[in-house]
Parts: sequence; C-alpha cells; structure tokens
Amino acid sequence: MPSRAAFSSMACPSAMSLRLRPRCQNRIVSSSRSHPGLVAILQVGRRDAEGFIYYVMEAADDETTADRISPDTYSPRTLAKEIRRQGHLPVAECLKIGLELTAALEFLHHQQLIHRDI
Repeated sequence: MPSRAAFSSMACPSAMSLRLRPRCQNRIVSSSRSHPGLVAILQVGRRDAEGFIYYVMEAADDETTADRISPDTYSPRTLAKEIRRQGHLPVAECLKIGLELTAALEFLHHQQLIHRDI
C-alpha cells in the first residue's frame, strides 16, 4: 500500500450497501488505476450494520509540498484553493481541466461506473 492514503466513507441505505458485491468492488478498484485522470482507489468495503460503505484512496498532492506528504501538516491541493490563490484561472487552464475531467468521466462510464458527486 502506498504511503500516501486517505480514508473516506459515505452513509447509504443498507439495501444499497448490500448491492456492493465483491465483483463491483474489484471493478471500482481496478478501474481507478487504469486512467491517469482518476485517483487510485486502494480498497472498497462496506459496514452493513452501521449503514455505510468506505473506501481508501491515494491522497491528493499537498498544496505546498506536492507529492511529499507529511501527515502532521498535510493540506490537500484543491481547485478552490488554487482559485483563491490566483484569483481566477486562465481560460486555457479551465479548458485543460474540463477536458481532463470529461475524459475521466467518459472512461468511468465505459466501465459502467458512475461518479455520483458530479
């Protein structure tokens, strides 16, 4: 397992959690590692009794140290922080980000996966 990892979970109805079978879990993990525009999902699991699924993914770059992650000072680099820092993004950068995002989403759709936060 890489030294850079982040944990997240989401609440969901137990019926939804029960549908997250091992085959689907494996597809999520393998697909995330097959496209440069996706964050690698390292593990997906479920806790039916508590009503949530969880996933462990690679951590995003730190806003000041890039890929050198220190857990004590880690602050992820995000688009919102970049916009606050620069004031706005140049049009060319917006187009580049938009095209990269749509390519990653298209890849997910071809894998019959949907990113529900979009």
